[in-house]
Amino acid sequence: MQETLLKTSLANAMRQTSMVAPEDYFVVVQQGPHKGVTVHFSDERMHVGRAEWCDISLPEDPRISRHHCEFQVTSQGITVRDLGSSNGIQLSGHRVFHARLEPGDVLQIGDSVLTLQSRKKPTSLKLHSVDPSGRLVGESDSMRSIFSILSRLSKHELPALFSGETGTGKSSMARALHEQSLRAQGPFVHVNCGALSPSLVEAELFGYEKGAFTGASKQHRGYFEQASGGTLFLDEIGELPLALQPKLLDVLERKRVRRLGSDTEIPVDFRLLTATHKNLMQAVKERKFREDLFYRLAVVDVHVPALRDRRDDIPSLVAHLLQGLSPGQPIHVAPDVLKALQSGLWPGNVRQLHNLLQRCLMFLEDDHRLDSTVLQKAQALKDTSKVSVLRVSDANDDSAIVVPPARDEEGNHYSLQERMEWVEREILQQTLDEVGGNPRLLMEELRISKSWMYKRLKQYDIQRSE
Repeated sequence: MQETLLKTSLANAMRQTSMVAPEDYFVVVQQGPHKGVTVHFSDERMHVGRAEWCDISLPEDPRISRHHCEFQVTSQGITVRDLGSSNGIQLSGHRVFHARLEPGDVLQIGDSVLTLQSRKKPTSLKLHSVDPSGRLVGESDSMRSIFSILSRLSKHELPALFSGETGTGKSSMARALHEQSLRAQGPFVHVNCGALSPSLVEAELFGYEKGAFTGASKQHRGYFEQASGGTLFLDEIGELPLALQPKLLDVLERKRVRRLGSDTEIPVDFRLLTATHKNLMQAVKERKFREDLFYRLAVVDVHVPALRDRRDDIPSLVAHLLQGLSPGQPIHVAPDVLKALQSGLWPGNVRQLHNLLQRCLMFLEDDHRLDSTVLQKAQALKDTSKVSVLRVSDANDDSAIVVPPARDEEGNHYSLQERMEWVEREILQQTLDEVGGNPRLLMEELRISKSWMYKRLKQYDIQRSE
């Protein structure tokens, strides 16, 4: 069976860039508050909106959303895509959500009219599948869009909120943005708000003087001070106690902090990045999160897609992850293994894929071949990121890989209902393990009700792991 050689050097392991040669396109604002603005394409994507970081920034048009739409250069030409704007895009009098454009086409966006034009002059643009920091990889359209957004944000000091499921790589994206920014030489302070003790969270953030409270045996610089000159990344910001949220807002507005037990204010200068797996807008509606703080944090909201929604990225991710796990050593990955990985449900996302590959390395032989036997052994290892939702055929069997299994031990086909229940049970068990057996976190992760959760746990006889 032919194998796929995944080299640990990204230059050989994956296609980092591809070149297209479109005409020299540019966009002109023909009508509206910004009439006369002309912007040439300098990258594969061009963002349009009222936000200052957009390539075509139209802040004086009140009917345009902050991040309204984007133009994209493809091998066939230019396309435009609506990004969930309030008033949409009108092309030749019709609302469109995703359309290919020709030179001379007229777009109505808010109160502004834009035209696509061309000089008929060849040029070359890069299609990136690796971000400039080298931390992020992806061939999918959603990931390349994120690379483009991070590139723009690196030139601005705007706060950004990374939202998405647990394990999707929000922390890596925050660090990648820091490393591309003007603050790259400053500190990057990563704080997991969910891991801070409720009784000490204020002291950890603001710092304290010696003797400020019992146990304060020496002076401590808080995270705000530690991040001065660089970037402060508050992970799981949705876990920040409601009582502390106005104090965080005050620090962001005045850029000054006061340690516990001190009367002196200290100036701080940091860029704030945040991340959450929760729906903060819902938390605002439920009065569990301050609305004014939410809008202060989410000046730019970067949604990170789940791994199951970008399966095309998995081969590149495997190469990238193996580079870090086994530097300098090529790993041969069998095609059925890659197919199995792309067929998985991945409730734990990229983190789960990383953990699985890490376990696979334990079972590699001298030929460094990652085949179905190695994968099955790695799956059998019990830990919080078990991947029992993957099913791989025998190394000598070319039959299709199915998720869930199609037949029982006697060769009888499972019914559709049985297969659905099998997948449902696997997701519940795996997610419960990942959240440490905490039912509340299970409900939040899967967005399910308490009654539905306990009914299914009883039905499938799922036990909380220790």
